Amino acid sequence: MKKYIFGLMAVMIALCSCKKDNSSISFDKKAIAGKWKLATLDGKPVQTNQRTIYTFDGVSAGTQTMADFMEVMGEQVWFNKKKLNYTLQGDALHTKWSEGSIHIEWLATITSLTQEQFTTDPSRMVKNDEPEKDMMPKATFEKVNVDYTEDIIGLWQGTSGGGDYGDYNHLWLMTPEGKYYYFSPDEKNPGQWVISENTLNEFAVDGDFVAFRWKENPDAKEDREWWDITIQDKQMSWTALRENNERRNFTMARISPTKDEVNQMLPGKWMVTKENGAEIYTNKRSVHTFDNTGHVYYTVADTTFSKTEWHNKLQLNYNLTGNYLVESGKDNNGNLVQWRSSITKLTDKTIQVVAYSSSRDGVASDPQRMLELVKVNEDFSEAIQGKWYGIDGGGAYGDYHHIWEYLNDGTYYYYNDSSTTAGVEDWRRQGFGQPNDGLYGVDGNWLVTSWENNGQFFEWWDIKIYQEGEETIMEWKGYRENGDRNTFKMKKIPAIPGK
Repeated sequence: MKKYIFGLMAVMIALCSCKKDNSSISFDKKAIAGKWKLATLDGKPVQTNQRTIYTFDGVSAGTQTMADFMEVMGEQVWFNKKKLNYTLQGDALHTKWSEGSIHIEWLATITSLTQEQFTTDPSRMVKNDEPEKDMMPKATFEKVNVDYTEDIIGLWQGTSGGGDYGDYNHLWLMTPEGKYYYFSPDEKNPGQWVISENTLNEFAVDGDFVAFRWKENPDAKEDREWWDITIQDKQMSWTALRENNERRNFTMARISPTKDEVNQMLPGKWMVTKENGAEIYTNKRSVHTFDNTGHVYYTVADTTFSKTEWHNKLQLNYNLTGNYLVESGKDNNGNLVQWRSSITKLTDKTIQVVAYSSSRDGVASDPQRMLELVKVNEDFSEAIQGKWYGIDGGGAYGDYHHIWEYLNDGTYYYYNDSSTTAGVEDWRRQGFGQPNDGLYGVDGNWLVTSWENNGQFFEWWDIKIYQEGEETIMEWKGYRENGDRNTFKMKKIPAIPGK
């Protein structure tokens, strides 16, 4: 009980010591609503690394962003919009937050408050009810009327300047999750970029302030860098005041599309065709059809994880934060399907993305793949229906001497010529003891077929259907993992009335 009473008395003494004989001054707590950045201490500009950003809601809740050594904690902190509670009674500002078992309070007296700044007399920090000995000097906080938290999301290329850890000849890729990726020129491949091997790689944006931290490797010490930023159109500037009043600056240009540009150009059907600049095997493709209502229809027949995994125009949801795209939902078995990517380039014909996740567990991993998607303007899902007679080509499972019949329910029949007499045809269904010979799906110009014959088999094709005189022709092309390029050509068998 004694300890509690002494602690309470200490807080009361601290409050009194922060308070001058200006009890007639009273500020409306709504007037402090907004975002405020520490600008000066004892009339001198603070170094950029010493920035503290407070955001008050005008009632009782707020946040604090800080990424430097904090005396009251005795350590370097990383507060990214850390939640706090506060009161403003008269001219007494009192903030409170907790970090584990540690409770921190800031007790300050506001001497002036305008729409653009407020000042505090020497104020005091309190840790677990024990006031700190050293007072915080007279401080000025400036109003911040912008917040670049979302604007910074994207891929940026340096155009001038330099910092303490490098120059502008780099790329920075920012994600909404507070992770960033740092690219350097590829010395072996001019014009290409390679991602750094740094670990940690986190950033925090609050208003017009950004802090970075990273490690060169898991066992290295942690490095940090701090900047004041401005973003206008597709240009970003970083400035910083360092020790000895040294100034640093960077300028960079956005090379990824903005959210508005993505929303305008994304709707439609897109097929993944390249990975890290190399053509993707036909069986590794996927098709993504985006609408204007936040839905994406996802087709994949990838046997990497399971021979039975097949999503045919599976409806998922998608959302955008800047250029950062998340496609998510549940598959046919109720399992999470989630893909995360940053769109780095977008035209009416191609999309380039950095993909963060190569599995369907919803866990975003470091980017390992640069993917390219092409716009698909055809959809042969109806045109394929009917019977087709092979006239040329072959694949891994047979040649063109067959007939394929595609039904409108997603099943197909496969016919062999059973005749042993030259010039005579006797077409019979292969059957495999099933009601149908297999399943198929068409999304745009991509066809996947599946059948069972002492195991389940898949085959994937890029297809094209067109008129050649009076005949309807279908062509298949497949790029296989062994480097083979398979082709088929077939013609449609006209329907016979009543048959």
